Amino acid sequence: MTHQLLQLSNATIKFGGVPVLSRVSISLSASEIVAVLGPNGAGKSTLLKALVGLVPLRQGHLVLHGQQVKPRPHAMVRRGVAYVPQEHNTFLNMTVAENLAIGAGPTIDRVLLHDRMGEIFKTFSILAKKQHMRAKSLSGGQRQQLAIARGLMSQPSVLLLDEPSAGLSPALVTQMFSLIKGINKRHKTAILIVEHNISSVIKVADRAYVLDQGVLVESGPATAALQERVLKSLFGDS
Repeated sequence: MTHQLLQLSNATIKFGGVPVLSRVSISLSASEIVAVLGPNGAGKSTLLKALVGLVPLRQGHLVLHGQQVKPRPHAMVRRGVAYVPQEHNTFLNMTVAENLAIGAGPTIDRVLLHDRMGEIFKTFSILAKKQHMRAKSLSGGQRQQLAIARGLMSQPSVLLLDEPSAGLSPALVTQMFSLIKGINKRHKTAILIVEHNISSVIKVADRAYVLDQGVLVESGPATAALQERVLKSLFGDS
């Protein structure tokens, strides 16, 4: 029986009085990959931001590791939740190693930092080769890897990814999702992933939620049948 790490219940968020999310409930269990799908403007990225306290919940509550918590960014990192946004997710003028050190937090000692980086480099071999280079010199795909690796440096139990395949070539998209699946297996990290590339994320996810105009319209196992229903709802039968 899987252990439920995170449960968000009846979340409602409004911007300027306009609801962006309306009574949305999701859950994430240990070692599980869950996708959040839907059209642009559905509230997917807002959902991730709400989970780490970057936008306030108007109503609803969050349970993490069996305890009800109020999401606040720094507190959520300490509680084992890492968030990787779609944009501005690396410090471009810092080296790869410096970016990773920031992800580990300011209180970590040198020996532990070295050990964690060594473990990260086993998963992200390209970053090991470029660890002394500035992030701005990396390709788009390499920066995405760095952003995810930096999130993992805090050894989270929950990793929140916002559009990790955005802007990548088809070959790099395949590589990125293979990497995400590997992270889930190697680090035993539960992953909640917002993604527009439905066909790719369905292949690695265990379950999926579908949002439309801030409302949860469907959920279930991430199967080809779910993919077909989502595509039909977004694009019709054409």
